[in-house]
Amino acid sequence: MTASAAASSTSGQPAPGARNPPETREKQDQPSSIVRTLTAQLADLKRRHREETAALRQALEQAHGENLRLRRQLGVGTRSAEPEDIT
Repeated sequence: MTASAAASSTSGQPAPGARNPPETREKQDQPSSIVRTLTAQLADLKRRHREETAALRQALEQAHGENLRLRRQLGVGTRSAEPEDIT
């Protein structure tokens, strides 16, 4: 084994002047793997956002329902037929 071959096998990098194998060049030259990765990340973020939004909407609906129930218990929101005299 030559010194340059030994250096390339230990560092994982090809020796200077050595040609990259076709599969290595293919991996380096194709941005499609990056696009696939980013697309998958975006899909995951969208899914999580939909789930979080749905959970927040459900919590908001429950809070509104509880507010309505409490108002009804207190009698708030019912106005008397006759205006109060403010003199």
